[in-house]
Amino acid sequence: YLSGGMSRSGVLAQVLADIADAAVTRAAEPNTSGLGAAICAAVATGLHADFSAATKALVRNCDAAQPAMEVRQVAEQTYTQWLALRGAAAGEFTPRLSDHFRATLVGQAMAAGASAARQAPALSALVTAPFDPVSLARLGRSVDIEYASIRETRKILKGDDLVAALTGSQIFITEADIVDASVVSRQPDLRLVVACRGNAVNVDVEACSAFGVPVLFTPGRNAAAVADLTVAYMLALSRKLTSAAHFLKQEKVKAGEPAMLAEAFSTLRGRELWGKTIGLIGLGAVGRAAASRLQGFGARLIAADPMISAEQAALAGVELVSLDALLALSDFVSLHAAVTSATHNMIGPEQFAKMKPGAFLINTARAQLVDEVALLDALQQGTLGGAALDTFLEEPPGFDHPLVQHPNVLCTPHIGGNTAEVAQHQGVIVCTAIEQLLAGDKQVACLNPEVLGSFDWSAPRPRPGPEVLATLLSKPPPGVSDLQRDQNAGVKHHGVRQAQSPAATPAKKD
Repeated sequence: YLSGGMSRSGVLAQVLADIADAAVTRAAEPNTSGLGAAICAAVATGLHADFSAATKALVRNCDAAQPAMEVRQVAEQTYTQWLALRGAAAGEFTPRLSDHFRATLVGQAMAAGASAARQAPALSALVTAPFDPVSLARLGRSVDIEYASIRETRKILKGDDLVAALTGSQIFITEADIVDASVVSRQPDLRLVVACRGNAVNVDVEACSAFGVPVLFTPGRNAAAVADLTVAYMLALSRKLTSAAHFLKQEKVKAGEPAMLAEAFSTLRGRELWGKTIGLIGLGAVGRAAASRLQGFGARLIAADPMISAEQAALAGVELVSLDALLALSDFVSLHAAVTSATHNMIGPEQFAKMKPGAFLINTARAQLVDEVALLDALQQGTLGGAALDTFLEEPPGFDHPLVQHPNVLCTPHIGGNTAEVAQHQGVIVCTAIEQLLAGDKQVACLNPEVLGSFDWSAPRPRPGPEVLATLLSKPPPGVSDLQRDQNAGVKHHGVRQAQSPAATPAKKD
């Protein structure tokens, strides 16, 4: 049995199986200490009667790596050669010898392990999500790849185009393409869909489930990127960076003129994050990443999240409070919540009235969390000191959008997750998950985990009956964004475009 950190490597398990000529079983959970703590907690709280019962319930193993005879023979031959070289070298080893030994055994083990793990003769993947070269090379060691990044093609596949593109591919790795019931039903080769996003609104998960197709996703792939932007927003708002950058571009600013420097000094006085209270609404992957980045600024960090315990918040370095307390105390209110029926328009007129006068609102999450009309009213009335927005109910919002034109609003065109490194993050997540599935380990991030129990690469896919299929085909299609999905479903959002009231008139810049 292989446990602890080393159990993360299926290749190591295969090497050990080949050399030891014995089956080697990996622990599904490499964090042995954490799992032990969970077992103790399960017994202490009465969830399980004793340690034996808790262990049986909580400890899971991956499928055992079986020794491969051809690799075993190579190992014996290589070891015999190595012993002879060792004797001849009298204890002096060169990197060349160790490299040869490692490359021979590990290379053979990887080939044998991949062959044994695959439950289908060959697998092909269509990859339209952006991947970095390292991840592409890693994925290519497990499956055949057709790579057509959306960043290069600038085309979103759907309908007949997607059906044609998927011909011969068992795996589809996408970020924005529309995978609906029609596509899944007409493409029998499709076995696995991987959505490179935290919320796979572009995939009809229900339809995939009906055909036995798992839908994997990539939680936290852009958490670092969005957290970075969140902190950048706070610094930009508190130090008036947009206005400061614009100041020097004005024709009235003449070189060496002290009066202009004095004007800048008096009008562009900023504030530090030190001593401020920063409220995070939502303490998921992005909220925790933002909290981690903010630890060094000397600010007080508080959070509101009904799904998080006080202990979990403390581990993230924040204090858990109610939403009302957060609004009343925070100099910065930053949104990191998911959109649900409970969080839709969660920041509206009532919440703006409770906010600290002069506070800043930051939204790098979803536009549906905020009542746009109420936000504009709060800005016009001076209740808020300003806002930073990366998302709008209509995208792009247009240059004449009242919030875009407001002098106290910093706007960006939904760039929160738009970094070069996100391709690396999602590449690692996807490659790891596919390797796990190929090895028979089904402990992966899956939106329809109920289909994993009977999932098989080569067995015929289940097919829903005529009535179920008709219902699936009649559903509104998914969308590239959750806003488009809602529009397809007939859900209307009340934004400032629909509310042309006097309060919704764009403010004039000085």
